[in-house]
Amino acid sequence: HHQKRKSATTSPKVDHTGDDGKVDSGGGGEGRDSSNDSRFCRAQKTNKEAPMFDLSLDSILISGSSDKTVKLWSLIDGSCFRTLTDHTSGVRVICVLDRYRFCSAGNDPLIHVWSSTGENLGVIKRVDDENIHQILPISNNRIVVASDNSEKMLYVYDTVHFCHVNIELAGHQDSIHCLVKINEHMFASASIDGVILLWNANDLSCVRKLDESIHATPNNSNNSDDMLRGPLRYVSHMSVINAKYLCAAVGKSICVFDIEDGECVLRIRDAHETIVVKIISLHNGNILASCSEDTVIKIWNTANRFTVGALSGTSTKANQKDMTTPRKTSS
Repeated sequence: HHQKRKSATTSPKVDHTGDDGKVDSGGGGEGRDSSNDSRFCRAQKTNKEAPMFDLSLDSILISGSSDKTVKLWSLIDGSCFRTLTDHTSGVRVICVLDRYRFCSAGNDPLIHVWSSTGENLGVIKRVDDENIHQILPISNNRIVVASDNSEKMLYVYDTVHFCHVNIELAGHQDSIHCLVKINEHMFASASIDGVILLWNANDLSCVRKLDESIHATPNNSNNSDDMLRGPLRYVSHMSVINAKYLCAAVGKSICVFDIEDGECVLRIRDAHETIVVKIISLHNGNILASCSEDTVIKIWNTANRFTVGALSGTSTKANQKDMTTPRKTSS
């Protein structure tokens, strides 16, 4: 079960106990875009599904766990003031829709829409019942859902009428794990084969495909073995810098794309020794922070428009050998 904290003299910490009796607890932050760097965090302390937290609602922390519950916590005193038990499977995703609503979903075929006080506003029946990875709110009270569906599509749902919008977003050839909002009119999706697609958030048309730039052989190598293959193609996370650049964690590497023309303006090859799992922008995009599966965190300086000379990490090897600039940017 969840463990309740009655008071907090320091920052409140939320504990979840899963079905196996283990407690998963979380900390740290994940930025969904450059304006929300500290709002969303996901705990990954054990191999089991960890609780998810979203801090976007004023003074409230929302958590979901493998124990099939959603809890609402006060950030003032750390107390749990509401427990929601409508889910029939572990809760994998929590998404804030606006200031007054959020939704939650797991591996069952239902998405629950809640008020900020925990009232169940409605239930959306998903088209598929496969593993759900992410939910992204877009314009006109709609959400985009990424899952392991066999059609390799993104599905769109209406959160006011609680129904499926009869538009499937096709274009990926593998399971879609990542979604990120670029601005009010555009979002991006990425699949485990390394393909990134940019979408118009209004008419849901595909604007651009980012693929060849990621997997192209570096300019200084003619060896096809240097191309990113297999797990090294996996886009595990994306973030947006000032609505102008899309930063993607691709295998062990980091790629930065110009959103306007889709070109890769920076590639940090082997930025980490293991798979990069998260990357966020800080200080208006002047700093990038990345972390990998081996728990290493690196800080990168990007102040000079992503030129190699201005990019410095914690590793001398990364600075001197692992970076390529697919195109030069003007000063």
